[in-house]
Amino acid sequence: MQGMRTLSITVVVMTLLSVSVNAMTMYVPMVEPVNYADKEQVDIHVNSLRSLSDIMPFEYYKLPFCKPDAVRSKPEVLGEVIWGDKIQTSLYHGQMNSDVKCQLVPGCDFTANSKDVLKNIDLVEEFINKGYRGHMSIDNLPSWHNGTMIFNGNCKGQIPEEQTFVHQRGYALGVHKGCTGKTLINNHLAMRIEVNRIEGPKFRVVGFTITPHSVKHQNDGGDCKDNTLFDPTSGDVVPLTTDDVRAGANVMWSYGITWVENPDVKWATRWDSYLKTSIADTANAIHWWYIVISIVLTISLALIASIILLRTLNRDFMRYNNPTEDELQEEIGWKLVHADVFRPPYRAALLSALVGNGAQLIAMFCGTMVLAFFGFLSPSARGILLTCIILLYVFMSFVGGYTCGRLLKYFDVQEWKHVFVCAFTFPGTVTFFYFVSDVINAVHHASDSVPFLTLVTIFCLWLLIAVPLTVMGASLAFHQLPIVNPVNIGKLAREIPAQRYYLTSSFLIFVCAIPPLLAIFTELKFILSSLWQGMVYYVFGFLCIVFVVWVIIVALTSVIMVYYMLCYENHQWWWTAFAAPGGLGAHLFAYAVYYYHTQLDISAGAATMLYFIYMSLLSVAYGIAAGSIGVLSAMMFTRKIYGAIKVD
Repeated sequence: MQGMRTLSITVVVMTLLSVSVNAMTMYVPMVEPVNYADKEQVDIHVNSLRSLSDIMPFEYYKLPFCKPDAVRSKPEVLGEVIWGDKIQTSLYHGQMNSDVKCQLVPGCDFTANSKDVLKNIDLVEEFINKGYRGHMSIDNLPSWHNGTMIFNGNCKGQIPEEQTFVHQRGYALGVHKGCTGKTLINNHLAMRIEVNRIEGPKFRVVGFTITPHSVKHQNDGGDCKDNTLFDPTSGDVVPLTTDDVRAGANVMWSYGITWVENPDVKWATRWDSYLKTSIADTANAIHWWYIVISIVLTISLALIASIILLRTLNRDFMRYNNPTEDELQEEIGWKLVHADVFRPPYRAALLSALVGNGAQLIAMFCGTMVLAFFGFLSPSARGILLTCIILLYVFMSFVGGYTCGRLLKYFDVQEWKHVFVCAFTFPGTVTFFYFVSDVINAVHHASDSVPFLTLVTIFCLWLLIAVPLTVMGASLAFHQLPIVNPVNIGKLAREIPAQRYYLTSSFLIFVCAIPPLLAIFTELKFILSSLWQGMVYYVFGFLCIVFVVWVIIVALTSVIMVYYMLCYENHQWWWTAFAAPGGLGAHLFAYAVYYYHTQLDISAGAATMLYFIYMSLLSVAYGIAAGSIGVLSAMMFTRKIYGAIKVD
């Protein structure tokens, strides 16, 4: 009956989550819409330059583009600063519903700018061949374009695959030399801006597409006038190459704007097309099917495993609590180690700290899911997701401290120095390696190199908020009644017999981590694609379902593993229950290595170092979170079964 109730609750939860998937893909925008009157000036902002083959972002004006005399930067939240967004003003602008065929960038001194381009032509060529993309936005809506139409679809050579995806944010700064044998500079931007009419003569921007072109304009720009027929896709247009610049050609920056009224796209849903980027998810149906199949398989395996375990335990309870006529029947199996099963593990304080860190990570993730469920993590509010993750992790330090304190008191190692180990172990590791990565970014002048004051802010969040909250949580745990074991602990530890190979810690850590990782494999792939391949990830409904499935798989894996360890009289299960469910993050890191070699084209040494620093931290966090669930679920399981038998 208990198993059926648990199954029923699980089915209900899954059903509710499934129903909410579509609702969760809608969001409550975090910014107010901007209404433009007819013919009103529409400003276009620029953002950092980014590449899929070199993960370091740079400020837009690192390259010699025409820029205002006084460049103003948009105020940024913490997440934007860390992510490297740098939204700045530009000389590009248009007038609502006023088409422009060709216009030279106003306010640009092309003579001085051409000298600047010539001076930095090697850097420009390097950025183009590395696939860097310029990013622009209107009313906080980023631009995108079809990345397969490189050089108007007339490429004769081979160019890197990561520069040819259908739906890419931003626009290519140029054309890779593998296309025509020479590096082309995209100096003309054909903009297509979709608007939605609201009540009265007001309009809102709901779509922004940029198609870049390489055009060798006349030295005086006479071929680029609004009243002149200008078609950059025409075969008569000569492209501008870096060799032309070296030979003394002037660089004329130009753009055109086409306004299109689209009544089918509302302002609140204008991000929907961005959520379907094809960099990693070319077919939405594939994404759905992978998620459904993954959930069905993992739930089926969990149900089969739980049914087998329940039947085995029922048989054990019958044997132990209803002995045969021979009352001196020899005890066998997991009852033999009843005096040792709750013996504190080796380095119990460190285990308590790690489990506390894992509980903090789980609490942070749950809080993020709640905010996403109610639509507060809209992609239209740049940096809000990363900001919420950081702040939630800081405030969930109370949960980590409380969990650590409860275990410290349970293991009878209640000392404040161990609480500070919890407060400094994983958070300190993250802070240290983030500092190392920031130094690397600062050396290369990347835009995600945070200012000194931001580093101080992050450091203060840790020392002045996270550490005191950890202490407060542990203090609350220390003042509560201790957890009482259902059986007494013996004075001398029982000798553990020789274990079969499939019950050794190394084998269990290798094997038991595979089912939980398989449960999240599909979502992991899409999350990594959003981190490293420019895809927008916002399917939090799927992520929430997969998270619930993952927790169930981790708990069941730990329980089954510990049960069979005890059956073979191995009472030293604590550390194995922590290490095995997540494999200490080694399996995830192995996949990160595979992903690096098969899905990415990162060639720079510094970018490679940053990738593996971030993925190492992510892998360790995964291992700690899974280990926390493993220890706590195994602890509840052992207390339950040993409390249900008669011990002489």
